[in-house]
Amino acid sequence: MLSSPHKRETKIYIEKISYLLSAIEKKVLISKKFWKIPLGRFIQKLIFLKRYSDNFEDFLMFLLSEKDNAEISIKKKEKIFFSREDRKNLFQSDNLRLYKAISGFFWLEEMGICMLKNDKIILKKDNVELEIEKDKIKGFDLFFEGLTLLGDKVKFLSLKDKVILLSFEFPRDKKDEVKMRVNLETNPDALYNIYEIFFEEPYRCCDFSGLSVIDVGCGIGDSVIYFLKSGAEKVLGFDISESAIHECYENLKLNNLSAELFCREITPSDILSEKADVLKIDCEGCEREIISRYPLTVKHIAFEFHFFPAKIFLNLIKKRFLPTFISFYNTSFGIAHFKKI
Repeated sequence: MLSSPHKRETKIYIEKISYLLSAIEKKVLISKKFWKIPLGRFIQKLIFLKRYSDNFEDFLMFLLSEKDNAEISIKKKEKIFFSREDRKNLFQSDNLRLYKAISGFFWLEEMGICMLKNDKIILKKDNVELEIEKDKIKGFDLFFEGLTLLGDKVKFLSLKDKVILLSFEFPRDKKDEVKMRVNLETNPDALYNIYEIFFEEPYRCCDFSGLSVIDVGCGIGDSVIYFLKSGAEKVLGFDISESAIHECYENLKLNNLSAELFCREITPSDILSEKADVLKIDCEGCEREIISRYPLTVKHIAFEFHFFPAKIFLNLIKKRFLPTFISFYNTSFGIAHFKKI
């Protein structure tokens, strides 16, 4: 009996959140900068999931630990079951990826880009046709999300051996075209990363004109190309993946650009010897070690953090860096910019 008023209050609270998400949906989807609001990206993800969910409030109840399990229905066609195990590490959960992927499929279907035929997803865009087996859809959650966000901003030029060649206008100079290769086997998340790097600009911590940049976690080159096209004089890219470095070289060639690339972890001597102006870090957790143990001779640092960042921020302040921008995507994950004083 004691729990029922609590449950009623929680249900009303959940209904208000759901209503609020519906009310701000258009504004959030149109705004390129909504991610800059604390937890803004998390809210964007919720809206992405809510659009086609029949019982989204159940998912919110599950998120808030008011329900141990949740069975989410999507357009009364697909069902996804969440358990306590999913909540232990929700953002790495296969069921959450499946939820996002199916939501993305219906979104693209509404846009006239996707259709389901004989248990295969057929994606058609700009005369390029791509087939995805339905049982592999969860691996394309960020691909679908990236495509919904990019929409007509991106053109598919060709598809060969599961590698898409695409192009888009560089947002800071509409006359400047960017071309990139996206390998769907090794990096299906790349399309979302392209949207993030070029259109949200999370690493724009300063005016890059004439500056030297060290890019830790350069991946397939999206951030390297972004820095060079934003005016950087020199970029050094580091990544531990051989395939990523190879694709980075190929994407630089497509854009008639060049950078120094290294297939290994960055070392303290790299930072000391290069005397770069900007340090960008996106390496799935290594930012903590680099910031705490490495000499930081740069003027600006922009990094993605993957743990609650209090110790990282304190380390930077001790090294005479002050924050110029911080945004949490969720409670322990986000982006930060610091400047040397």
